[in-house]
Amino acid sequence: WLQSPGGPTQLSPKRPAMAPKEDPKAADKKKKKKEEEEMSEEDAALIEKMQLLVTRCSDVEKGIRVNALTEMSREIREATSSMTSVPKPLKFLRPHYPTLKQIHTGGGDEEVQKMLADVLSVLAMTYAEDDGARESLRYKLIGAGGKVGAWGHEYVRHLAAEVGEEYNARLAAADAAADRARETEAAKEEGGEAAEMETAEAEGAAPLLPAGGV
Repeated sequence: WLQSPGGPTQLSPKRPAMAPKEDPKAADKKKKKKEEEEMSEEDAALIEKMQLLVTRCSDVEKGIRVNALTEMSREIREATSSMTSVPKPLKFLRPHYPTLKQIHTGGGDEEVQKMLADVLSVLAMTYAEDDGARESLRYKLIGAGGKVGAWGHEYVRHLAAEVGEEYNARLAAADAAADRARETEAAKEEGGEAAEMETAEAEGAAPLLPAGGV
């Protein structure tokens, strides 16, 4: 309280200073750094192992490529058998998805290509794109086959969803093609009627023309 000529005056309470907002990019870097610090030795070893397997997928020796894909598939299948969150093998392989796609696009031995397609099909569900590519289904169709359930329930659900999307897309395309066919047929009919009318008008006007034409 302060004494003033008009009586005591109460001072307004001082507002606490607002903390400066943290830059989102800086926050992401800080979060990533914290996650790296908290990473267990087991996780670090698995990351290193996945990186090595990806590298070996492009080895010149077929046997090395087959062994790498066999081990990669084993790690994924064991981790996806009871998946409640993204399994660590898939999580650590996700950054290498474009590289593995590029290796597959490069061609090579048919057996290796099919094995790699199976891995890409499972990995694609963690790298979902909104362009309707349905890559899990696409790679599954060119893969080695086998039991779909061996890759986990979440993969089965994801693949089933893509099958449904593909069916609806093809159904819509068929309907659109049928509509275009009907429109083309209607245009032909209209064109034919117009041609008949022109012919009839020309024939009706012929007697009025002088001999020898116009």
